[in-house]
Amino acid sequence: MKEKIMAIALSMVMLLGGTSTAFASGSNDKVVSEDLAMAIAYDFLLSREENEDIIEKLPNDYNLILSKTIYETEGVPSAYKFDIEDEKDTYHGYIVIGAQEEYAPVIEYSFSDEKGFLDSAEANEEIYYVGGYDYFAVNEGTGTVKNLNTQEEVQSVSIDTYNNSTDIPFTPTSLTN
Repeated sequence: MKEKIMAIALSMVMLLGGTSTAFASGSNDKVVSEDLAMAIAYDFLLSREENEDIIEKLPNDYNLILSKTIYETEGVPSAYKFDIEDEKDTYHGYIVIGAQEEYAPVIEYSFSDEKGFLDSAEANEEIYYVGGYDYFAVNEGTGTVKNLNTQEEVQSVSIDTYNNSTDIPFTPTSLTN
């Protein structure tokens, strides 16, 4: 009887392990292209402009400029940040579009002439979005991780951990503890 239970348990572990590996390898297939993300952003902004109840208005001739590709912990794009600029390249805010179906199409936006917290990442830092309002910057040289909302260092790990492994210590729960 014990052998039969062990055989069933082992079969389940093998089956579930294979399923999660297959799902993980297919995650790039679900990534929205930058062009589609930009179309979603324009559509959202146009629908706001057409709504007469919306007080905040953008300049008439604005452009969306892809300023950052934001990643999940496995190095796959999770969102795109587009800056909103007028014809004189003056900054008027930003919009963040989800790059995967797990995330909302429009994650957040701001119509402000001042740069936001996402722009606080240094040039040598990659930004990671793990859902909700959790954005983290990882310094490519040192592996230092900081929460972009609070600017506090959270955890120090190697950037190679994110790009070369699916068994990574960088998870939403380990970052918030």
